[in-house]
Amino acid sequence: METELQSDNGEVEVVENLPATTGYLEGLEPQSDPELVALAEKLETLRTQRIRLQGRENDTADALIAMMKHKGLKTYHENDLIVQVDCKEKVKVKRESGQE
Repeated sequence: METELQSDNGEVEVVENLPATTGYLEGLEPQSDPELVALAEKLETLRTQRIRLQGRENDTADALIAMMKHKGLKTYHENDLIVQVDCKEKVKVKRESGQE
């Protein structure tokens, strides 16, 4: 595949699109740092777990709100547990074609 590029003076140059690569010169490859890699992988794992848990938390909160509405409650008390539903609700309107 080729792309035409036009310079400021109006000349057109055709260039071949090559995949972007970043290489290293022989002997100048970065050295491996196992401690850094281990910490980065640990962070990646924890982030993935947090995102998964956040989704479950949101689903559970939605279910709790629905249950409170179904029971006609805005506040619920039991022992030291207090559940309150605020009045903020969101709604989106979309068409099947993706237009809002």
